[in-house]
Amino acid sequence: MFDPRPGDIDMVGGSFVVVDEVWARNDYRIPPAGLSGTVLDVGANVGAFTVLAVKAGAEKVVAVEPYPTNRERLLHHLELNGVADRVVVEERAVIGHTVGESTIRLG
Repeated sequence: MFDPRPGDIDMVGGSFVVVDEVWARNDYRIPPAGLSGTVLDVGANVGAFTVLAVKAGAEKVVAVEPYPTNRERLLHHLELNGVADRVVVEERAVIGHTVGESTIRLG
């Protein structure tokens, strides 16, 4: 369940585009068997994928969203969908990659 505000930039023709892309069109290619373990959602926006990841079986989701208005909606949608207890929301993250290793620093 998602509750866009009137005038949200993701609203087109009465449809919440980001939710349609993630849920209806499965643009993130969630496998039929679902997800497991911990999922990292970088650029979580308003939480469409974050919520889907939990509902698809992820034990925990770390959602990174630096934009305050989006983060506020993300937190609202986590509560609205009853999944806030399985999501850690971070404002900032530094993500780097070197051949043979990956580094993620949160907070």
